[in-house]
Parts: sequence; C-alpha cells; structure tokens
Amino acid sequence: PTSTPHSPIQVNGYPTVVLLDEQGEVISLDANDIILSLPFANWKRAEQERKAREARMASEVEAFKNNFNLFSFLSKTVQSPLYNAQGEVPVSQLQGKVVGVYFSAHWCPPCRGFTPLLADKYRALQAAHKGFEVVFVSSDRSSVEFNEYFKDMPWVALDYSERDAKEILSRVFGVGGIPTLLLFDTDGTLMTKEGREVVMTLAYDDWAEFETKKRARQEDEARKVSTMPDEAQVEAHEHVLKKLPHVYRGVYGCDVCETEGQGWVYHCEHCGWDAHPLCIFKDT
Repeated sequence: PTSTPHSPIQVNGYPTVVLLDEQGEVISLDANDIILSLPFANWKRAEQERKAREARMASEVEAFKNNFNLFSFLSKTVQSPLYNAQGEVPVSQLQGKVVGVYFSAHWCPPCRGFTPLLADKYRALQAAHKGFEVVFVSSDRSSVEFNEYFKDMPWVALDYSERDAKEILSRVFGVGGIPTLLLFDTDGTLMTKEGREVVMTLAYDDWAEFETKKRARQEDEARKVSTMPDEAQVEAHEHVLKKLPHVYRGVYGCDVCETEGQGWVYHCEHCGWDAHPLCIFKDT
C-alpha cells in the first residue's frame, strides 16, 4: 500500500528526506540526492525515472539469474569496450580463459591489501602461460578515483561509466562486500564465488574442482554435525553453546582454532563466542 502521512513510513537510516506530493502521496522515501542535486521542477520526474530504471534493472537481473554467460554479457549488455593500459581489449581475447571478475575500490583498506597480492599472482600465471584474465569492476565513488586506482593494475577493466552493468553483476551474484573475486570458467559460466580463496591457495589446474570438493566436504560435515547435540558445554567457554546452521550471514571466526568458518556453528547467545562443530567434538 502507498504510504501517506497517516500511515507509517519506514526509513533505513538518518538523515533521510521523505518527499511527498501535493496530495500527501510519497514521491520518494530517500530523496536526499534528488533535493541536493536537482532543481525543484525536476524532483518528481527524477523519482519516476529512478523507479522505471529500478523496474527494468530488476527484470534484467531476474533473467540473468536464470541464464548468465559472462562472455555474452560483456559482448551484448556492456556498451563500452574493455580496456587495459595498452588500449581496448575485445571480449574474444577472454574467451577460452578462466576470468576473474574483481569488485574492488581504492577507498577500501582490505581491497588495497589484496590487490597487490592478486596482481603478483596474475603476473605469475601470465608468465606460466596459464589461461587467466581479470576484469576490474570498480566500486569507486568517481571516475577520478577509478582511474587513479586502475592505473597500477595489470589486467583489464570494465569502463567506469558502466554503472548499470556493475549493478547487474552485483545483484545476480549477490556481491555484498569488497574485495570480491568471482571466477568464470572457460565457457563463461560461473566457476565459484570464492575466487579469492581459490586463486590465492590452489594451483591453477585445481581451480575447476574447488566447488565439487567443497560440496563433498560440506556434505561430510553436515553428516557429522547431524549426530552432534543441539547444545554443548565446553571447558573453553563458560556459557552453554547452541548448534546453529549459520550466524552473521554465514561467516564467522572460530574462537577455538582462530580460523574462518561457514555454515554450522556452536554459538554463544550471551557473548558471541563461536566455534566450528568439529572443534568442539574433534573425535566425531
């Protein structure tokens, strides 16, 4: 239902300007940018255009979720050519290679830490004549920031003007944070969303088996976890721990072995202490 001054209006943060028309109907629930950047006469039209764009974007994202091929996307949906320091790079030069789509930004400290490591790995794979390419998809706040960040990168980039293409990729593959590296197989289909781990820890020839082996590990862990109790009390922690399928959107830090965990966890609701189930019941 349409929000009015007589019904609750939900906002996601402050400061937020809610824009209403002459009849009290909501024009925009987040009009900060509209008011600051446009003349009064254009406010309503700008929101109508935003809503139309959002509807189109949602439709495209849904279609791509059902059938996505990276090479087709870069050839048909992206309007600007890819390029590197030497100039334009045709999509045909990527076909037949494993391609990493790298979401990053100069303002992000973890990105600035990971980018040089990825660059070293990229150069090593190029020197070994492995079929690997990276496409930088910028989350920078301006083209100036993008250019400054990209100038030291050895791979190719999606032009900064392709904001819609960047948003489609982010939505289709659920990119919620940076740095993120998606890996696509030589036929343009998704290989894994965990490209950072794969590229930095596995040999090139083992990349394609990562998801298969990961699923096997998860199935084995799930089988073992299913035999474990719903609650546990351990010497390492004073509170009762509850067995949960996930916490913190799926990723947590194990307070026993001090490594990252995903999925099943023994979690303390009092203080947020977490542990891998297999760290609690090592002999299972």
